[in-house]
Amino acid sequence: MNQEQLNPEFSLTSNVSISRRTLLDTMFILKGRAPTLSRAIECELRSRSKQKVQSEETFLTVNIDPGTVGQIICELTKFGNDMLRTTTKINQSRSHLKTIIESWMKLAEHILQEAEITESPLH
Repeated sequence: MNQEQLNPEFSLTSNVSISRRTLLDTMFILKGRAPTLSRAIECELRSRSKQKVQSEETFLTVNIDPGTVGQIICELTKFGNDMLRTTTKINQSRSHLKTIIESWMKLAEHILQEAEITESPLH
């Protein structure tokens, strides 16, 4: 699927949590690389603006399509590969990007676990 064809509306019915800081950082990173994904994250943040947010580290309950999560992980991985090719980026930036990618991967794992539970036959 072409990124321009990506629908910024999320279709997964299972709610999952991710930190507001991770969403903001991801949105910033993807703004120039994958603007459609960045806008999708922005839409999700706006739709969650009614949730009581104490700080940037507050975990927000979001409703994100699994395909969108996969595309975000893919783009962040490409960004990380580009970062590794340059020697000007400091280790702190690399470490922060690793943390962001790990957060998205945990979100993907949770989505997969939810899918396994709903697809499991009842005994």
